[in-house]
Amino acid sequence: MAVLAAIPAWAYLAASVAGTAMTVAGQRAQARSEAQFRAQQATMKEVEAKQLETRAIQDVAVAQRSAQEEQRRSRVIQSRALALAAASGGSASDPTVVNIISDLAGEGAYRSAVAMYEGEDQARTDRMAAAAARYEGAGLNQSAQSVQRSANYATAGTVFGSVGSMYGKYGMPSSSIPSGGTPGTYPYR
Repeated sequence: MAVLAAIPAWAYLAASVAGTAMTVAGQRAQARSEAQFRAQQATMKEVEAKQLETRAIQDVAVAQRSAQEEQRRSRVIQSRALALAAASGGSASDPTVVNIISDLAGEGAYRSAVAMYEGEDQARTDRMAAAAARYEGAGLNQSAQSVQRSANYATAGTVFGSVGSMYGKYGMPSSSIPSGGTPGTYPYR
């Protein structure tokens, strides 16, 4: 304890000021790091949204190709049915043959429409996911700004709190101390 008593009061004040400065610098660095992290996450969400939109376009293209393939298969099956009917001695205008070919054409159109629907549905899901990613990214950007504002308030609070604490410990500057008084104590008049 004798060592601490030998340290002048200004050294405690300097240490308190240095501690406040380091606390403020730490708060600012932490807020800057958090804001940068959130901004990077927002950027990643935008990239994810663009990838989802690209995938939506690809889903539609794949669906169109699948629909075309279903239509081709339908034509091949109809042609085979007609060929089998002709080979068995039936006529192409026979009502049974016409009904079978008509049913096959309807089935092909249905399968083609289902392929298109599935692709459009997947594309719609991808577009909704892209919109959600963009919305989340916007929230992260706002959050990054809030972190910066919060750090500004925390910094001001730390500085004012430390100034108040130092004032309470060390009193008014020595030029303002009444004669015969000591810092922090003021005689009544």
